[in-house]
Order: sequence, then C-alpha cells, then structure tokens
Amino acid sequence: MFLAERVCKKWNEDFVDEDTQEIVSIERNQILFDRDEAVDSKMVKDIEEYGITEIVVTNTPGRAEELRQFYRLVHVKVTMKSSGSKMGVVICRAESMRQAIDLATDYTEGATEEVFGEHASSFHILDVEMLDNLTFIGRTAADIQAEKEALEKDKEAPVKMPFKVQATYARADMWVDGTNNKEAWVKKRKFVCWAHDIKDARSIVTAWIKKDTETEVGSNNRETLVIVAANPFTVHTYLPAAVCNEYITNEELKLKTEDE
Repeated sequence: MFLAERVCKKWNEDFVDEDTQEIVSIERNQILFDRDEAVDSKMVKDIEEYGITEIVVTNTPGRAEELRQFYRLVHVKVTMKSSGSKMGVVICRAESMRQAIDLATDYTEGATEEVFGEHASSFHILDVEMLDNLTFIGRTAADIQAEKEALEKDKEAPVKMPFKVQATYARADMWVDGTNNKEAWVKKRKFVCWAHDIKDARSIVTAWIKKDTETEVGSNNRETLVIVAANPFTVHTYLPAAVCNEYITNEELKLKTEDE
C-alpha cells in the first residue's frame, strides 16, 4: 500500500492583531509523509502518535494528482442556459474552476432574473472558461452607488456597460534605441472595463496603462500606445468582491470590497 495523499500534522496558532487587538487563529500544517511513500508498520505507528486517525492509500503509486486550485485568483466565465432557453453569463473571481462553478451556481439560484433576464425554475451549465488573458478594470463601490442614485432620479440616466478593449504599446523602461525592441512591446493586450460608450472605454484603458507604464520611447519621446480595438463585451452578471470573498478560502487572496 502507498499513500495517495500527503499526511500532514495540523494545529492552530493564536496571535493578537496589532490593529484591532483581536485574537486571530491561524491554521498551520507540517508535512509528515509525502504521496507515494510505502505504508509500513513504523509509519502507521508514527501517524497514530500524531493523533491522525485517517489516511488515504492506494495500490497504484505514481498516479497523477489533480491540482484543484490555481493558488491565485483568476476570472472565470460560467455560461448557463435556463429552463426557458435563455442564455446567461456570470463572471467571478475564484481559486479554482470548481469553486467558480459553485459560486456561479449558488448566486444564480437566487438571482435568475438578473442572470437570465427573467425568472427561471431551473438552469444548467454549458461552459466554464478561465479568462486568464483578460485584464479586468473593475468599478469602485462609489461609482456603482452614484449610478444607482442617478437612475433613481432619472430612469433614462446613462448606465455603464462592459467593453472589451485591445491595446498595443511599448514599455519605455525596456526600450533600447537602435534595436528591434522585441521584448519591450506588449501587443494586443486585452482589457475589460465598464464605460458609457466606446470612446469612454478607450479613455479608461489608456489612463489605466499610463498610470503605471511609460509608453513614450526613444530620444524623441515617440508615443507607442495605440488602442487597436474596442467593442461591447457580452456579460450578464459580474459578481462583486463581497460575493466572491464568501467562497475564497485563502485569506491572503481575498478581495478588497472598496475596489469593486
């Protein structure tokens, strides 16, 4: 017999948060035995001494292990179809595809009118896609609240919609005159932002890039930033940080709700 999963010793350590003075408990782990190690009487005795009562074993060592987490947050697009044949798309931030499915499913169960545009008694998932090649420029809570208040006063007030924008530019900090500067170019980087129209979307992406990246290069300070394309981005529901945080298990990855 061989170990199918790592055997870990787990315990909690308490410390005082310097800001709130509250006692915070952190779970610690120590790997005692790794996967594929042969299980013998000595290992069993050691495991029992650590108070571990269950282990997972296999007769076939060397089996591939499914990694169920990305160890980072990614945007995941979940496409669904309702009992009324309406399509719905939910985009969330999650640690894994399984987590994204659970998140989108639980949210949709209580918000079918928002997701599908009408009440639905049931729905099923058609597709799950990791949007790792898109940079999302989120909205702030203040921006969302301002729009809500404007709509309460005037139902015809402009509403921001998601747009997909592609931009090409060169990084000045990597630019060297007289070379092909292949490494300096960022070509057709894709963004999603919320704006009133395409012109507004182009301006938002330009400002976002310019905030952290110098795109004027060479001795003549030539501007390299070009918005290649900008089009409406079809998404029915973009889940806010507070909802995603309910499912994110790694405290260090939790989102700041004020950034939504």
